[in-house]
Amino acid sequence: MRDLYNREVEFRMINRRYATLEELSADGLIDKELASGVKDGYRFEIDAKGDSFEIHATPLIYGGTKSTGTMSFYMNQANVFTVADKGGGKASPNDTPVKE
Repeated sequence: MRDLYNREVEFRMINRRYATLEELSADGLIDKELASGVKDGYRFEIDAKGDSFEIHATPLIYGGTKSTGTMSFYMNQANVFTVADKGGGKASPNDTPVKE
């Protein structure tokens, strides 16, 4: 999440807007695996809208013996970074802040 945030900031410095996963990959800022939206057992999504973005990371398989995770993550352009057990759903800016 932090890496995606940093890549978004880098992209915006050059392009004056935020990027999709595909655009970050095309500029060589992230690898193709992450650009596909799936990495390390999580699904990654970026909703980029001009001067703002939201990043969501949710487990591919929630709970059970084949679980890839139970926690969902959220981050935005204001550096709001949260985590919550959402039963496999998306975290929001109102969830528990991540302490780094």
